[in-house]
Amino acid sequence: MSAASSERPRSQQRPTWHSGQTLPVVALGLLGLFACTLVGSLFPLQVTDPSWQLRMATLLISIGPLAVLALALLHLAADLDPRNGALEKRLRTFSQLAVLATLGFALLLPLIGHASLRLQNNFYEQQVNEVKAKERKIGALRLALASNNTVSDLNLQFQRLQGPVLEPKDLALPLPELKRRLESVFREADQMIARQRQALPQRLPLRQLPDLLSKGLSSLVLALMLSALARRPGCEISLFQEWLEVLNRLQLRKASRRTRVSQEKYIRQLSGEE
Repeated sequence: MSAASSERPRSQQRPTWHSGQTLPVVALGLLGLFACTLVGSLFPLQVTDPSWQLRMATLLISIGPLAVLALALLHLAADLDPRNGALEKRLRTFSQLAVLATLGFALLLPLIGHASLRLQNNFYEQQVNEVKAKERKIGALRLALASNNTVSDLNLQFQRLQGPVLEPKDLALPLPELKRRLESVFREADQMIARQRQALPQRLPLRQLPDLLSKGLSSLVLALMLSALARRPGCEISLFQEWLEVLNRLQLRKASRRTRVSQEKYIRQLSGEE
């Protein structure tokens, strides 16, 4: 078989895979999926509601990897196709937006803690208020029981207080007997209210601590990943690299200060001041 006959026809050759075209499309699709999921869950807006805040924080943590993967694909596409000016411009835009996203995910940690604390306090106060309302109602019913001298007056007072409904057989009882029966009912209600008060949840139950730590650490990990892909306007290195440089400068400054102090101490020792 000749070399010419072994060659495949041009129309049957496999098309070339262009990373500069394919990867950006996938990245934009992931960002679109991220945006659609987020916008679809925003409404109704209840920014001050701790339940809404926790729900949105949980959603952002769950879909955050989509944004990280999309930005990583854009970086990869730009590395594989460095001459693509449009791709470089798009990468620069999204890298700058990632700076804001990094700060947003970093702020999720205090937001989750604050919203959880408010939610627990609100739930605790709601339970306490319900118990107090029942206690006040029992007190008002006892006062009505003691202050009314006829069954009909007692029945009218109970109706105004939305107390126990007196059936015809109850209304036929003598007042002292009716009062004894009602007092027995009130004592049972007191015992039930006492059990409810003892069963009140703690303000910060420890069983929720692992969930809070998991969400908080996840938000910090997402913030670090985004910072490695984010760049401030006019800066050629990532936000994460900037943080490392600042940390290194602080460490060098601290080491230099320790060295200067030890040198000064050594000089004082030589001069006899110490």
